[in-house]
Amino acid sequence: MTVNTVTDGEKKFQCSWTGCLYGTDNRGNFQKHYRIHTGEKPYKCTHDGCQYSCSDPARFREHKLIHSTEKGYVCGWPGCTWKFKTHKLLKNHIKACHTGDKPHKCEWPGMCFTNPSLPTQPITYL
Repeated sequence: MTVNTVTDGEKKFQCSWTGCLYGTDNRGNFQKHYRIHTGEKPYKCTHDGCQYSCSDPARFREHKLIHSTEKGYVCGWPGCTWKFKTHKLLKNHIKACHTGDKPHKCEWPGMCFTNPSLPTQPITYL
């Protein structure tokens, strides 16, 4: 990883990977970006049986919540008492159960999903 010399108008940290134009003034964001190229995943879960690893400290913090019994994200929808371990799960719940927002379209007519991976999963016909 190298940091290029800064000229007027340039970002302090410029990616030196061939063909990449990424630049930022934040060292942490630059390190996180550079790991896209190298494949480095320095954050490794130590929970028994878990092999999760990632390059982003924020994603790692969220992952660790999966192993916790605490459900600190409470649905604020009137009358709903559901609680979740992560903010992402709470957002998916609100979309699926309360707002009806299903932004991810499927090729199958009329099919939409809250989860972005569902429209791309293969369909098995019985």
